[in-house]
Amino acid sequence: MSNFPVVNGVSVLIPPPHGYVVNFENPKQQCALAAYILWGSGTFVATLFFIQYLYVKLWLIRKWDAETVFVVLAWVLGNIDNALLGCKCPSKNCSVRSLIHFSDVG
Repeated sequence: MSNFPVVNGVSVLIPPPHGYVVNFENPKQQCALAAYILWGSGTFVATLFFIQYLYVKLWLIRKWDAETVFVVLAWVLGNIDNALLGCKCPSKNCSVRSLIHFSDVG
């Protein structure tokens, strides 16, 4: 048996503070707008640095190498990953249970 407390049928690491109402279906979002603004501005600045890197590497030095290929691949896959995570979380089907699944083993 698990020694973890159960809140609304979900195993949690620690119980919530006294008086706090837990709602796994529609959780509170603290600083959601600030997080989106930081993500957007950080992605914008990173893209500017990426464009600068490509300009120097491909226009001034005129050299494609493995490093450039992997940097481009990492940038593309990183943006795809961020877009998929950003699209998944605000949906109505998203819940704590679908993101993190605690199973009771034993």
